[in-house]
Amino acid sequence: MPRLFLAALFMAFLATSVRCQEDVLSPNIGGRKVQCSASGIPVYTDISLAIGYAAQAIIGPDGKRRIGINPGVVKPLPKSMQLFIYAHECAHHMNRDITAGMHFQHNSASVEENADRVAIRLLRDSYMLNAVQVGEIADYISTKPPISPYYLPRIQRSKWIAACYRTTDISCGGSDAHYVGIIGDQ
Repeated sequence: MPRLFLAALFMAFLATSVRCQEDVLSPNIGGRKVQCSASGIPVYTDISLAIGYAAQAIIGPDGKRRIGINPGVVKPLPKSMQLFIYAHECAHHMNRDITAGMHFQHNSASVEENADRVAIRLLRDSYMLNAVQVGEIADYISTKPPISPYYLPRIQRSKWIAACYRTTDISCGGSDAHYVGIIGDQ
């Protein structure tokens, strides 16, 4: 009998800890209230442990644009990195990379580089992240392996993000070939 009670208690705990907070327009990410809009269309945020990654940009079955955030993965990260993850997913919506579900129009490195560029500039211009905070993001990324073959290798990605913070041009201060396809710095 006590085992059955403990099992029921554990299941109740799981049900409450995995519950999804849906339709949040201004979530608190990295200690700040943030908001994403794609050409005037609101992007909602779902906070859920059921998300397989740190975050994902999706269009839900209801047609709403959403950013899914897994707090179990995101909350332990530095606050600046939490903001970057949110801004990166927001950038996918702003760039219209998502067409239906969570499918990208073009699954390529340029899609991810563009999302990184838009994200870091969004954080710079709208959320006033300073160079030290951007350095934290770049340092964090430089120590982690890419989670997708579409991201630049970690050192190049961290350099790309720092360069995009410092510039306003689309190539982030250099030719695209300087950052894309560099091999050996994994």
